[in-house]
Amino acid sequence: MHRHMFGFGLALLVVVVLACVPVHGARNDFDGDGSTDLVLWHAATGNWYLLQSTDGFELLQFGSASTIPVPADYDGDGETDLAVYYPPWGMWYILGSTVGFYQVPFGWSEATPVPGDYDNDGTADFGLYHQAAGYWYGLLSTEGFQHKPFGWSEAIPVPADYDGDNKKDIAVWHPASGNWYLDQTTDGFETFQFGWAAARPIPGDFDGDGADDPGLFHQASGTWYGLLSTDGFQTMTFGGAATLGLAGDFNGDGTSDAGLYHPGAGTWHFMLSPGGTYAEEAFGWSAVHPVGYRYQGEGD
Repeated sequence: MHRHMFGFGLALLVVVVLACVPVHGARNDFDGDGSTDLVLWHAATGNWYLLQSTDGFELLQFGSASTIPVPADYDGDGETDLAVYYPPWGMWYILGSTVGFYQVPFGWSEATPVPGDYDNDGTADFGLYHQAAGYWYGLLSTEGFQHKPFGWSEAIPVPADYDGDNKKDIAVWHPASGNWYLDQTTDGFETFQFGWAAARPIPGDFDGDGADDPGLFHQASGTWYGLLSTDGFQTMTFGGAATLGLAGDFNGDGTSDAGLYHPGAGTWHFMLSPGGTYAEEAFGWSAVHPVGYRYQGEGD
């Protein structure tokens, strides 16, 4: 896939949140209406706080401080499921919206969970990245166990559907060099330089063409950078040092939106496509953090 240079075409001010839409539906779509919902995790209690675009507010307890939240659509019904990964046992615990509770042993303490639909069957698969060895492991719903070396100890996982074939591609980003390395299921291997150590990778489909684009958020300056497959290089100022950049299709139009979560204020801010319409929502407080989005500090 060719990456064209271009610019976001928006000059914004304030704090905010970014979005991306996987082909089989929006990330964190707990009510199945095609829009990304607001999701917060309170590690101390294992509480999930959902503000859904159709079903409204919901509070659920699932997990604990020693588990990692890994929400995704594991039963393929179009609704995101609550799920956590327990590193000491390498155990996944899922509360499926259709199939109910179940658990899957797959992993170990040094592996990073990277779930996603790697085989294009509409169901999220169990994925792991072992950063120390630069190795990927997958337990796919149609293709079973898979493994592949791709990466090294200094590279962080940034899986996404970069070639638009409805399969999540394994990919890594090297902060020190800003280099991206993609192992795409259709377009094959690709590498390019985009970013630097102080930026954080946030891929998403920011031009709505069905393929995820490399994205970056520089928290200190509140600047976003995108390398879009159809629109080329884009940049905009939106956010600041007190905000977390993240990605999700918050208005359900199939295009990733830029946004932020402000932990100190417990507010969300969005720049919605098309046209960069600003929106905000008061939801949260400093002890909770957003999960399930592609955002700074979250591997997927």
